[in-house]
Amino acid sequence: MLPGVLQAQAPPPAEHGLRGQYYDGKNFEKLVLTRVDPAVNFDWSRRQSGPGQPIKYFVAPAPGVPGTWFSARWTGFVLAPKTGTYTFVMASDDGMRVWVGGHQILDSWVDQPVTRYTAQMKLTAGRYYSVRVEYYQVERDTKALLAWQLPGSTAEPVPVPTSNLYVSLPAAAQPFAAKLPAAPTRGAISSMAAPATKTAPTTATAVKPSRGVTVPGRLPGGIGLQATYYAGSVRGAAVHSRVEPKVNVTWRGTAPAPGVPGQGFSVRWTGYVLAPESGIYVLHTEWDDATDVRFADENVLAMEKYEPEYFRPRKPPIPVDMVYNLQAGQLYRIDLTYKNVQGVSRAILSWARPAALGNPATLEAAFAAKDRAGLTVIPQQFLYPELPRPLPEPAPVTVVARPAKVPVAAPKPVLAVARPARPVVAKPSAVPIRVAEPVVELPDLSALSKGAAVTLSQLYFTQSTATLLPSSRPLLNALVQKLREQPGLQLEIAGHTDNVGEPAKNLLLSEQRARVVRRYLVQQGVDSVRLTARGYGGTRPVADNRDPQQRPRNRRVEIVVR
Repeated sequence: MLPGVLQAQAPPPAEHGLRGQYYDGKNFEKLVLTRVDPAVNFDWSRRQSGPGQPIKYFVAPAPGVPGTWFSARWTGFVLAPKTGTYTFVMASDDGMRVWVGGHQILDSWVDQPVTRYTAQMKLTAGRYYSVRVEYYQVERDTKALLAWQLPGSTAEPVPVPTSNLYVSLPAAAQPFAAKLPAAPTRGAISSMAAPATKTAPTTATAVKPSRGVTVPGRLPGGIGLQATYYAGSVRGAAVHSRVEPKVNVTWRGTAPAPGVPGQGFSVRWTGYVLAPESGIYVLHTEWDDATDVRFADENVLAMEKYEPEYFRPRKPPIPVDMVYNLQAGQLYRIDLTYKNVQGVSRAILSWARPAALGNPATLEAAFAAKDRAGLTVIPQQFLYPELPRPLPEPAPVTVVARPAKVPVAAPKPVLAVARPARPVVAKPSAVPIRVAEPVVELPDLSALSKGAAVTLSQLYFTQSTATLLPSSRPLLNALVQKLREQPGLQLEIAGHTDNVGEPAKNLLLSEQRARVVRRYLVQQGVDSVRLTARGYGGTRPVADNRDPQQRPRNRRVEIVVR
């Protein structure tokens, strides 16, 4: 079942509208006011008390709430009056995002003038869907609107009526599985509860290819995803980091990693998934208690807040199936965050590959074949904590045939003849030969998403120092050229070491090496504002430090897109 979507079983509650919470600060810093609002349809840019009264600009939403630099969150439920595809409209100045039935359908969390966005979603008549709207304002004009257009209607969208909004849910409402959002773009999310008897799909929704990253050359086998553990929220300080070969774990109150509590912890898996074949995949994950899933640069699922009504005792974790069209050999960014609140915890990342699904051509066919095909945990060989370096190509072997020996006749006697002395000729002075700088290929940095990391594999230092070797210049010069071609690109230079030696010294060395690289780029004309340098020591390994052959991979410098 999917959180936030429930079947009405009793008359709706009497209180209409949404619960509005207003905060001082753009990031929900200080709760100032809680009230019930009839709808999300506000324009606080100007207000006039009555005819002939002066116009006030940039007014406060309510007493105690500032007129600028505030945020608001509205929560409740919406009752669908008809079955079909609804068009939801969001108009905002500044940032706003909307969840309906557990899906984040609209997201524009940026400073902006009044801008309008739309999304479509299938709803069923007589059912309640959870609603969450978040908004922030920084200065000057203020606008927040949530509207809809009913199925089959050609009229202009109107604000979602108060009569369809409810602060709380009827006590007798029962959970049920949600429908898919209509017209998915690159990926789609499905509810998990399968019907008792399956029928042939009645629609045919194409699945657009997702955006991946291509690393030229032969790739090594994967080693897993980077797992970072936190004692509380992922917004806090990290406690432990390691590479884990797969995501398939159940915690029963035990500590998941050294220094991490058994309850109230968070873990974030990041890295890349390699597609072994082209076609439509079904990806699967589960969560209990809260999670956030990003795949191929799309925010698939966001449930930052723990919702206790969905995780009562003896209830299983809530699964989510996603459909993606992937290209063989491409790498796709994955960011899976999980938060434990209480009780047993479950986290998994699995898939059904195109061949196992019968190479479906549509979204509906993929979901229909999923149960028959079955799901398998994504194995280590297709998971990478960072973009991998290509393996070196084997040097070609040239076979040279030796010429056959020819018998040589005995030399004839030679009479000695006096030769005239040769004139002395001055030797020409040596002409220096310039050797071309080797060509270094870097991946297309413009195709990388925020947070993506690339290891500078041809960067060399004197052992245990931050002194760059001359052989590093071709790579750094290639990076300078990339930065000149993309003036808007901002990078973090991240230094890393293995775990051999004292952690404090490793941290210092990693930071020194990152600063040296940054200084070189700045000296070549790159604006220093675009670059930051940070050292992580041995806290973020990409290989097993216990294996002497793998350990050198942890000694590296990366560029991370900001």
